[in-house]
Amino acid sequence: MASVQVSPSPYAKDRDQADFTQKDVEVIVIDPIGDLILRMYTTTKVEGEYFNSAKNCQPTEGKILKEMKVSRKVMIDNSTFFKSMLTKNWSEKAQEVVDIEISETSDVHSAELWFRVFHGNDLPSDLYKLPIKVVWEVIQYAGFLQGASSTQADLTKLRTWFAGLLELKDINKLSHKELRMLLYPCYVFDHAKGFAKMTKRLAYEVSDHITEENPTGHRRLHVDGNVIGSNRLPLLAFYNAC
Repeated sequence: MASVQVSPSPYAKDRDQADFTQKDVEVIVIDPIGDLILRMYTTTKVEGEYFNSAKNCQPTEGKILKEMKVSRKVMIDNSTFFKSMLTKNWSEKAQEVVDIEISETSDVHSAELWFRVFHGNDLPSDLYKLPIKVVWEVIQYAGFLQGASSTQADLTKLRTWFAGLLELKDINKLSHKELRMLLYPCYVFDHAKGFAKMTKRLAYEVSDHITEENPTGHRRLHVDGNVIGSNRLPLLAFYNAC
């Protein structure tokens, strides 16, 4: 059942005496017999909001966005980050409930997607309809889970998901901005067909150089310069020859 945070009582003279049990938090059951609850919380735009820390029950500034019920073993086997947290000398090792800070709401979707894939779950339809910006966050989150640079993260397990997401989009109706935003995801998920269709449209319809567009603040995420190239004419020549 959902349990975890609420804003402190305005009548509490001492913050430590207030009730910080947050109510109505959605619980995402990824493993029905899971033995670990991950509480995804944010400290962004939550001034004056607190919850009881799972580590020491002390009031912690922030807001819990979702709880996820998972298998401890599955998380250890699939994530370098969680393997360190749950097997080494971390206080979370002995906890049945663990708080995980996330930077923004889109990270909740990224976490759910990755956790479901780790557990071999069928993915709910809404995860195939994520905004393009969140797709970039999914890529970034892989680095966090794998304890690696996001540009070096292994995305193989999500290739089928990305192909399904792209299948729901009509590439012929996407704006030029959307096409540019999808170039990098197509590249890192090794979706050659999608990448070719998008660069073809851009080559014929845009007079400027073909460039990607990164909708996030993760500036290290970008297509290698020699993949697209700075000149659109070779691309036009290539597509005219096809």
